[in-house]
Amino acid sequence: MGEERFQGVLKLFFPEKAYGFVTRHDNPEEDVFVHKVALEKSGIYEIPPLGTPMSYSIHVSPKGQHQANFLKIEGGMAPAVSKGFAQIHQVPAAPPAPAPKPF
Repeated sequence: MGEERFQGVLKLFFPEKAYGFVTRHDNPEEDVFVHKVALEKSGIYEIPPLGTPMSYSIHVSPKGQHQANFLKIEGGMAPAVSKGFAQIHQVPAAPPAPAPKPF
């Protein structure tokens, strides 16, 4: 008998920290933690774009945190896929500050 599967969408992901969160369809106020390793173990080697629908099972860690496992992309990825974990969902750098005006 398989584990219970849940549906949600990738809410956000921090590539520099290698983790993010999936919003649950059955409980939108509770996000589920997802680590880059869980994506890779599920055969997902690129971070899906934010908003990508996913199914997953939930593992409760010893600390009581809900973690997504055995993820599967449902219905294809959202648009704007880029290659490599570091290239997706990067926050653009802030523009340089203007030079001070002389007196």
